[in-house]
Amino acid sequence: MCPISWFSTPGCIWGILNRFLEDMVKNLKYDTCNAIKEYDASKCEEDCKELAKSEFAKNCTENAGLYKCCIRRDKVFCHECRFCCTLSVCTTSKGTYYKGSQNVANAANYQKQIDAQVGYSTDRKMRKSYQYRCLKPKTDLKPEEWPYYEMNAYRAAKTKEELDNVVEIPFDKYFFNYEDPEVFKEMMIGDERRNLLKRTYGFDYVAFYDGKKDETLYTKCYKNCYKAEYKSFARNCKKKGGLLVVGDKAHRDR
Repeated sequence: MCPISWFSTPGCIWGILNRFLEDMVKNLKYDTCNAIKEYDASKCEEDCKELAKSEFAKNCTENAGLYKCCIRRDKVFCHECRFCCTLSVCTTSKGTYYKGSQNVANAANYQKQIDAQVGYSTDRKMRKSYQYRCLKPKTDLKPEEWPYYEMNAYRAAKTKEELDNVVEIPFDKYFFNYEDPEVFKEMMIGDERRNLLKRTYGFDYVAFYDGKKDETLYTKCYKNCYKAEYKSFARNCKKKGGLLVVGDKAHRDR
């Protein structure tokens, strides 16, 4: 955990909170950024409602585009250092443009090499890194439970109908969220840690290295993979002419 909370002092990890958030807006080109407690990103939903009235949003709609306000929720590697940011996006049949060009017709002249836009427009790793997915606010759910949009379809949506049909990905507080001390405790030393890891990440088998001298970090997984090669799934795979791929993944740094 971060030794200093954003809400009890003016700084966390890299300095003063306001300076960090101002940098997100000034240099990374987000529309707005807010410090949040836990997972409540409702501050950014309020910002999105105001941004929907902006000249950029109005111009987007007038030019047959779909205005979208992406709410990004993330943390700076500690549970107390969570924030949300907003990014205005306009998608038309000709492509996607970002706030910075007030006229969509002239957006081709806009410089796109900005981190907020790159994070939004590309699929990036999430383990031990930042998350750039967009939240979907829902009135029937608490802000802490808002789902994510499936990003490929969300980015491509250029009509409200297409946007409404984008698949939702339920929020799972266990997913790449070891910064939360309760999550870390449950997944590392809790009684249900194996089941939690399997459910969250889709593993068939999970083992923890307990430091026995006659075992290596991978011993239990090696044994499980060897047994898997002779089970019904593997036999059926071979009968169908398929290739069984059995692998292991060790989280040595957790």
